[in-house]
Amino acid sequence: MPRFNSRGLLSATAYAELSSRVVAAGSVYAYAQATGLGRSTMAVAALCLIVEYSWSCAAVAVDWSGKLLRANSGLLEVSFLDPAVLLVLLCTALLARGTKVSKLFTNVSTAAKLGLIFFLIATSLAAFDAKNLQPFIPQEYGIAGVLRGATDSFFGFLGFDAVCALALDTKDARKVVPSALFLGLFVSGGLTCLAGFALVAAVPAASVDPAAGFVSAFEILGNDFAAAVVAVGELLVLPVVAFGCLLPLGRLLCCLAEDGFLPSQLARRDADQPLLATLLGGTATALCAGLVPFEDLNDICSAAVLTCFTLASVSAVVARQKGFRI
Repeated sequence: MPRFNSRGLLSATAYAELSSRVVAAGSVYAYAQATGLGRSTMAVAALCLIVEYSWSCAAVAVDWSGKLLRANSGLLEVSFLDPAVLLVLLCTALLARGTKVSKLFTNVSTAAKLGLIFFLIATSLAAFDAKNLQPFIPQEYGIAGVLRGATDSFFGFLGFDAVCALALDTKDARKVVPSALFLGLFVSGGLTCLAGFALVAAVPAASVDPAAGFVSAFEILGNDFAAAVVAVGELLVLPVVAFGCLLPLGRLLCCLAEDGFLPSQLARRDADQPLLATLLGGTATALCAGLVPFEDLNDICSAAVLTCFTLASVSAVVARQKGFRI
């Protein structure tokens, strides 16, 4: 994770420079357009962004669904996919209501999420055992495992594109967006590293259930109260992650329609809200959540994020050579 944070910092630098030069919806797609990289590159950027926003939301929804069904313990008769689909549709309905409802939901849920993160870090560090950190890189994982983990961690840095894609909805975007990028990187990256360290310091890494994470760690420690708090907390705060992933999708589809990549009907706005594009994107995402396994969603989304980071870096180099602002 620290290895990726350094790469994340470099990517954040590219995004920050571009967002201060180009204030437009569409993130990497808009940057490729503004820097004149061509319609082929714009199409690749658009495809990667659609996959990133849609499939990341679907992946979070499927993960949330699995946690819900594990907590359910057979009390409700539902299929594995139904909760994931319903969560995506709920997020779509909230987005269709407009920015005021979306902002309230995001603020409340984000505060709850930060509280949960601080709780699990503090509780894990209370059970710190230095023996669990030896060896620091277990032989069964090796360097290949470290690289695999760094690749998968791309999924955790989707916020770069989301923040930049909402530039037109931001006051004084040239200053606010770059600041938000670096603040988000250091806060989310720092908390993620600290949480991972606290987890493996509390219990041996090999004994942790990858699907349950901190819940399984607290169960191993015999702390049933903490396990219950984290299990319930994850069910309450994961929806805001799915919501945040889906938020820029409608605006991106609207931009693509305005530029002729998609049918012009998707460019229609109702009360400055791309309603039709939002509904279409949410419905397609719900289908992904219902049909595609989590592992495939996670891997493909991570590859799309990596491609977007690369295109952002290329766009930053071109923008610096041309020295323009839009």
